[in-house]
Amino acid sequence: MNTTVEFRIAAALVLTVFVEGLAVLAVTRKPRFLMFSLWCNLLTNPAMNYFGYSLERAGVPFLCWLIPCELLVFAAEAWMYRQFDWKHTPFRRCAVISGIANGLSLGIGLVLHF
Repeated sequence: MNTTVEFRIAAALVLTVFVEGLAVLAVTRKPRFLMFSLWCNLLTNPAMNYFGYSLERAGVPFLCWLIPCELLVFAAEAWMYRQFDWKHTPFRRCAVISGIANGLSLGIGLVLHF
C-alpha cells in the first residue's frame, strides 16, 4: 500500500464521516445518532475502500465493485443503527436513515471521483 492510496482512503473517511454525520443529524435531529454514524463509518468505510482498492488493482472496474459494496454498507449500517438504538427506533427508520446518509455521501463521492 502506498502513501497516496492511504491518503485517499483517509480523505474518503473524513469526508464520509462529515457528510453522513450532517445528513443523519438533519434527518433524526438526535445528537446520539451523530455518534452512531461515526461508529458505523469507522467500521465500514475503511474496510470498503481497502477492499475496493484491492479489486481495482485486480482489474475490476470502479462502478462494478462500488455499487455492490455500497449496498452492503447500507444494509450493515442500517443494522448497526438498529443495534445501537433498538429500544427507540424501528428497523425501517434505521434503513431510511442509512439510505439517505449513504446515498448523499455516494453522490458526493461520485462527483468528486469523476
